[in-house]
Amino acid sequence: MDNPVMTTLGDVLRQYISEQDKQVALAHRWLELWRARFPRKKAWSPDTIESHLSRTLKNDPQGIRFFFDNPPRADLLLEVLGVPADEHARLRTLAADARQPGPRLVVDISAWPVRGEALDALFTELRQKVLRDSPLKPVALVLSEEQYERLPRSYDEQINHKFLSIHKVASATEGRTQVAELADDAALVLAPWQFQPLERWLAAEFAKDTLSLEPGDALAVFAEHGALPSLSAVEHPLDGICEPAEVTFRVEEFTALQRRIWLYTLASEARTTAALERHENLQDPAQRLAFAHQLGAVATSTERERLDHELDQLATRLGEALHVAVDRLDPAAHADRLARAELRPTPLAVWRCGDAIHLLNGDSPIDHPRIVVHRPAPAVPALTRLLAHISGWTEDDHEADPSLARAIEALDPQGNERPAFLHARATLLWNDLRPAPRQGASLERWAEGLRELLAGDPPPASLRVRLPPSDPKLANGPWLAFADDAHLTSSFESPPSLLSWPRGRRTILVDRGREVYILSGSIHARQCHIDASNDRFVTFKDARYYGSVNVFGEPKDGGYLNSIPNLWLPKLARPSLDVDAWLDAVERSSSLHGWKWQHSARCEKLLRTTGRSQIDLIIGERELDSAPVTLAPRIWQEGDLLLAQCWLALRLALERPLAVRLATGVVCSLGGGVCAHLAVHERDGAPSRGTIAAFGATIATNPLGTTYSAAIDFTSLWTHSAVVENHAASFGLHVPANLVLRAPTFSATVTFLASPLLQASTPAAIGTLAATVAARIADEEAQQAAYDDDD
Repeated sequence: MDNPVMTTLGDVLRQYISEQDKQVALAHRWLELWRARFPRKKAWSPDTIESHLSRTLKNDPQGIRFFFDNPPRADLLLEVLGVPADEHARLRTLAADARQPGPRLVVDISAWPVRGEALDALFTELRQKVLRDSPLKPVALVLSEEQYERLPRSYDEQINHKFLSIHKVASATEGRTQVAELADDAALVLAPWQFQPLERWLAAEFAKDTLSLEPGDALAVFAEHGALPSLSAVEHPLDGICEPAEVTFRVEEFTALQRRIWLYTLASEARTTAALERHENLQDPAQRLAFAHQLGAVATSTERERLDHELDQLATRLGEALHVAVDRLDPAAHADRLARAELRPTPLAVWRCGDAIHLLNGDSPIDHPRIVVHRPAPAVPALTRLLAHISGWTEDDHEADPSLARAIEALDPQGNERPAFLHARATLLWNDLRPAPRQGASLERWAEGLRELLAGDPPPASLRVRLPPSDPKLANGPWLAFADDAHLTSSFESPPSLLSWPRGRRTILVDRGREVYILSGSIHARQCHIDASNDRFVTFKDARYYGSVNVFGEPKDGGYLNSIPNLWLPKLARPSLDVDAWLDAVERSSSLHGWKWQHSARCEKLLRTTGRSQIDLIIGERELDSAPVTLAPRIWQEGDLLLAQCWLALRLALERPLAVRLATGVVCSLGGGVCAHLAVHERDGAPSRGTIAAFGATIATNPLGTTYSAAIDFTSLWTHSAVVENHAASFGLHVPANLVLRAPTFSATVTFLASPLLQASTPAAIGTLAATVAARIADEEAQQAAYDDDD
């Protein structure tokens, strides 16, 4: 090179730039090569590189520091300018002589007060909290022209010692640009706006004449380590478990301190957990993620949230696999559901409580330690057991136990479940859900069965007492019941009549010594609504009377409770009975359990957990009417004599039976023109109490209609008839209308019929009948003549 020796770095570097070269092109070339060779390192804008190159060529220390404080940048600059390798050492020496030490701390106050006492307070706070004992020197102070005019003389000493340099800007925006250039890659920046990287940002806030810094020990830490702590590495990003909520936070109003605190808090799981205790609105992960996005922060999830997300996903998978909805229950509701499942058959259900997914009465298709399977073994509900017990009953079984009292005693001999069984009985009978009687198969060896039964003496006669087909005096659908059945409710203080006397049958099988009552009464279905939407009380509304009452958990909050029934009898229907509704009704029938509806936590909870918002209950219109039926001793004596006659006649006929089989049973000749129709069927219903023989009897009233009694039903069998002149007469037998025989293994219904076709001496009988008819005609004519004479 023929040029004289240059004495400054800028002079030397300009010698390597030809007239055709443009600084802009050289800056772009340098930046292009830097990005290609160091893709992971910081990249600048072309304007920044062009500015630093211009400063370097003008021997500006800031530009020289940018390139020559960093060997890779200096090497690349010398390469782009084409400086020979043997010149590199001399140029580095010139650079070392020319550059001044850059600031280690850059302070930007250009956005703060520009006049008055506030500005004075700012300079005082800055001197005392930052400049006076700062371990970082030199310091560059960026301020506005207005602020510079009020710069205190107390700053002169540091300026003179070159510990402090002043940089005036026209605006806060220009201040940011100046700060970025001064800070370069090394200095700590104290500013009320977010500087990148965060490891070199000391957040500052000036309010109420006080300067606040975050972090408070940043100067000391930076002096020791050359950087502030980095953001925590986010191992479990929050956006991995949720989507941001559609909510807006006013993050633009945050101060620098708030922004820096939240940037570090959201990235730290420990700090996030602590912050959530103070900020309830961010406890929802979706809301917190929206907050982080708007703040420009990376948010971490907490261990609790990750577990919740795992459980939610597990619950969704399990629900989809089993095709059921998954509930979320608190510990109290969880305990209630399990307790309920111990008491009643419960369908498949899935819910989450705490940190587990609970599966009730099902097999999990997913093997997971957080899935807990429950298989309680509840007792079969009394309603189901009672229905099963009577499902095989025959007609005479139902007639022998019209109120199902004996069925209850058989199922609950100790009385431990008496309230439930009484309620089940009332529910079945008031809903007319008694199963239709079953008819056993016809007994093939009927003769042998009857012959064995009739070989012994007959039992005491019983009666099949029935109400007449219609009775206008008993318009409310009367039924019959045994007086002694009331002992089932004897332990109750005042049992409701619907519970004590449920609707029975119009025909019952009566043993001697048992009192029979006629009962009547009407019912209606009341539609009731339960509204649990209020947290303080539950509303019970009777749709029929348009009245409602609120049941409070606190006794002091409520008034009278007189519209909630003490006996809940649900309206049920076939084909599939709602056993769950029945169980709910049992639990809420206060008269069964000896308590009353009142304002209390227990009653409020019972209504709230009914599980349905509407229930139809059976309500009595009024108290039931009842009247005894007189069964005089003579009716039993008559029954015994009639039974003995029938017993002997049947026994004799079955020694060598003359019989034919029909679709309805067997017709067996008894002699004398009389036959017995025998419908004999196998029995597989209720256990038999020995042998029963019962005649049909019908209830009638006295002429005044005030008392009731029963008489055995008879029918006439006409075996002979004759006609003399214009007069006809029939003659025959007066026999019981029907007889029911019930043995342990079969039952037989016996009716009688007669026909002259079965008479052995018909001609002689007719002659006798003719004489009888003639005598009767003569008597009637004589009576008529006497009547005429009286006239």
